[in-house]
Amino acid sequence: MAPRTSLALLALYALVSTSSHLLPDSFPPSFSSLSLSGVSAAPREAGVVNVEEASSSGAARSDKSTKSYSAQQRQQTRENQLKVLESGAMTLSGLGTYKEFIASHPFVLVMYYAPWCYWSKATLPEFHAAAKILAHHEPPVILALVDSVEEEEIANHEDIREFPTLKFFIDGRSQAYEGRRHRTHLVHWVDTRLDRDKSLTSKQHLDEVMSNRDHGHLVIVGAFSESGYDAKAYVSVARRFGEDVFFGHVQDPALVNHLREHIRRLLGGEKVAADIERRLVSPPFIAVFSKHAHEPDVHMYTGNPSDVSALTTFVSRFRFPLVSIFDADRLPENFFTDGRPKAVLIVDSKRNPAAVAAVESEVSTDPIVRAFLEGARKHRHSVLAAVCGVTSAFEKHMLELLGVDEDALPALRIMSVNPDSDGRHHPALKFRPEEPSNAPGRPRAPVKTLTPSTVSSFFDDFVARKLEPYYRSEAASDEEEPRGSVKTVVGSTFQQIVKDADGDVFIEFYAPWCGYCRKLEPAYKELAARLRDVPGVTIAKIDATRNEVPGMKVAGYPTIFLFPHGKKNEPPLVYSGDRTVQDMLEWLQSRVARAHFDTGNLLALDLQNRGGQAVGSVLEEL
Repeated sequence: MAPRTSLALLALYALVSTSSHLLPDSFPPSFSSLSLSGVSAAPREAGVVNVEEASSSGAARSDKSTKSYSAQQRQQTRENQLKVLESGAMTLSGLGTYKEFIASHPFVLVMYYAPWCYWSKATLPEFHAAAKILAHHEPPVILALVDSVEEEEIANHEDIREFPTLKFFIDGRSQAYEGRRHRTHLVHWVDTRLDRDKSLTSKQHLDEVMSNRDHGHLVIVGAFSESGYDAKAYVSVARRFGEDVFFGHVQDPALVNHLREHIRRLLGGEKVAADIERRLVSPPFIAVFSKHAHEPDVHMYTGNPSDVSALTTFVSRFRFPLVSIFDADRLPENFFTDGRPKAVLIVDSKRNPAAVAAVESEVSTDPIVRAFLEGARKHRHSVLAAVCGVTSAFEKHMLELLGVDEDALPALRIMSVNPDSDGRHHPALKFRPEEPSNAPGRPRAPVKTLTPSTVSSFFDDFVARKLEPYYRSEAASDEEEPRGSVKTVVGSTFQQIVKDADGDVFIEFYAPWCGYCRKLEPAYKELAARLRDVPGVTIAKIDATRNEVPGMKVAGYPTIFLFPHGKKNEPPLVYSGDRTVQDMLEWLQSRVARAHFDTGNLLALDLQNRGGQAVGSVLEEL
């Protein structure tokens, strides 16, 4: 893993997965490529094919061929594909080709690496080995490599902030790989993501799968006819969920009837609603079995079984309890990786230790709590709800993150961790109840005291996208910073110093507790000192744990961005090189838009004899 501290799951908990490999002397001399149409062109070098060239070559051949292939032709194509895939992972280059490639293949595992990264080098041979094994999957799973240093556009498009990062694309939707980077673990993990729907062939097998709900797992069972009902949609939905959700299906008439008996019993015997009973008459039908408190044990899906989006939404609705407990030991494992926003009710557990339990058990008579439960139930398909106390370190971290004062409880916030639900990370967008505005377009004031009415309207306004997020910022300092020092930026001054100012701005997003940030600090200060007399460039830093900037995606610390002069409204460039003064200078020299300097001349400067307070402090640090 690259030297970067992860912010996964809002820095509230982290799953750290590393593996020990011997460091290879170098990258293998060649990577194989596959064209978008299936078969690569003949390589210019042994085992090396450029994807873009192979794609155009394949397209030319495709134009000359007919649309229907005989079985023999399809078999020959598959054999040719297999020969290419068996040679290892392929290399992708160019954002356009990359997007088309992902869209054109159902299963692609991509490794985004940096050539200088120890863990990238260690993972590479294992990744190639896994590629050769997964080439025999039907349909094949394609493993691809992206040099994030060379392919900055792709890295920025995927928000790559640490190396190596692995993403598995299933029908264009990505899942982050966080396991060990050994070939056996890679292959096993991919298999578990694809083999999600189990064919249940006996009553014992069905009962065994159903029993998983007693252990807190969600179980989905579909009944399909023996006449070959197309279950592609069902399988596609199953692959969108992790191992906490069990999927299975039955086709044997006796097992379909056994499933009916399960459903009727859990729904109350003879008192089954007429619309549900009609659905149960004949396959296909799909049932979701859960063991959440204060709700039915089974939920019947009444929509179109072939509607992937509707079925996904239905399953997601019951993945978690109506209200989760915000506790390090009790919070569901996938609570933060689920893409839905999180509604958090913060109660004063110091004065009332039973407050959290009262919300969870839904026995509270507090009108605020009742309104919160009603809002959570009404919008369950689009918002996850949780209750949080104020006593544990875990809970206090949440208060700090949300900027909630312990003296102003109860408080209600909604935070959107990954609004686009595709695995990308960016700082949590936070929303709070606001007073109605009498003047359209004017900012609404935050609610000072919660009422049942404000709680209810808060849920409705958020889902209707009527609210604007709020951001935290430290107070700006009035002290003038010495020339040649790293300029300190806070949330409220970011627009002025970075976006509105003339010149190029190189800015580090850091955390005070991050060891990698502290390790970078001397080199970063020296960088500012060597650029002291270069007009048009600013070296800056911002404490990302206390300041938030709209639109900035920071997945780990430190993250360093360049905002080039004249391109401040475009996405910034992300620095992904080695964190030495020379590498940072060389990278900046080739990318700054206004400043002009020669890296060799700047490195030759004698900082000791230049004078100035800033330079002296840098030398003391070094």
